[in-house]
Amino acid sequence: MAVDTKSAGIVPTNVPWTSALLAAVIEKLQLCYPFLRTAVIGRSVLGRPVYQLSIGRGPCRVGYNAAHHANEWITTPVLLRFLEQYAAGLLRGGTLGGVECIHLFDNYTLDIVPMVNPDGVGLA
Repeated sequence: MAVDTKSAGIVPTNVPWTSALLAAVIEKLQLCYPFLRTAVIGRSVLGRPVYQLSIGRGPCRVGYNAAHHANEWITTPVLLRFLEQYAAGLLRGGTLGGVECIHLFDNYTLDIVPMVNPDGVGLA
């Protein structure tokens, strides 16, 4: 079963992003998908948290990150929507890109930093 991209709707894609919105979305994602792991891996110059989300239990680790610069805020919802689709597919026994989500989960650990520069995103 392929992932229904329209049903996954926690991550908004039609609003400007902020560090506060990111925190709220992460909280909602973790409530819906308790197998997501979250951590604050640092703080920005202005003291905003830098979050990491992880999914999977495999030995092969893959890292994605987004929003390095102020005008790259749009990469945050794109990356989080991908994560949401993967998590929804895992919950429903679906596929992502033609690959069983459970296979990805068992063989890979995906680490995501959705907003590397929350201060810059706040400026944009």
